[in-house]
Amino acid sequence: MGLVLTVPVDELDISLVLLHQGQQTLVLEASQVVACQPLREMSNLPLLKFSDISPGSLARETRNTPSLKLTLRGESDVWQLQFPGGVEFIELKASCLHPLPPLMQKRRCWPAIKALIEYQGRILLLVDSRSLKNQLALQS
Repeated sequence: MGLVLTVPVDELDISLVLLHQGQQTLVLEASQVVACQPLREMSNLPLLKFSDISPGSLARETRNTPSLKLTLRGESDVWQLQFPGGVEFIELKASCLHPLPPLMQKRRCWPAIKALIEYQGRILLLVDSRSLKNQLALQS
């Protein structure tokens, strides 16, 4: 019989990618991000614009920000997201991940929101790239 090591959930790390746009930050699991590159790079993959769902004030706030192109995993494919903002890779303890409260789960207008992340005194939204693609495609 082999040695079995158990690690408390609080000690597990999760790898995340933060998408900063103005004062807002969305979070993706790092495993869903395949690549990040300047927008000028050409590709045959479907490209959706994050600005299609951004509030007008946020779009104005990031007007002069260079856009990045994130390559993300979909349900059965790979797609790209044009994102005008900064990208940051972090690792956090799993204890920083929280389920959506029942009322927020029931009333969310973004099906892509899956959980909350506690980071640097802020609560951030963890977004699923597969659901985000479907949501953006419907709104564009």
